[in-house]
Amino acid sequence: MGAEQSCCAKRNDVKQQTERQISRVPRKEGEIVSFTSPHETTATADRVGIGAYFQKCSTDPGALQVKSLLTSSPAHKCGKIQVGDIILKVDGENVYGKKLAELAEVLLGPTGSKVELEFKSKNTGNTYEVLLLRGIASLN
Repeated sequence: MGAEQSCCAKRNDVKQQTERQISRVPRKEGEIVSFTSPHETTATADRVGIGAYFQKCSTDPGALQVKSLLTSSPAHKCGKIQVGDIILKVDGENVYGKKLAELAEVLLGPTGSKVELEFKSKNTGNTYEVLLLRGIASLN
């Protein structure tokens, strides 16, 4: 995954309704590797994100910026979030200075749950808020 973090559910887990434990092992700063343990089971398909990938900002090491948006995802459909925008808050919690894995923890939640986000626009420098419903990008 490199220096990016997905805030989307794994579609295979949702389709198969398979319960597995996902372990996250930090390899180096900004990189997370996931693997499954065949001996332990817990539900993982119950937490989804907004359909955005984030990375560390090259001009501000404490900031996390939008790397890309999945087409037809909640983040894409809202029409406001742009690549390069910096995420400032998740549900009122300041995320400046957080690691990518910490951002994923606060962005992920039950399908259909609300999440309020505050961003700083790359283009204008203005801040804006969006209220999204967590979910999986439609494949259509």
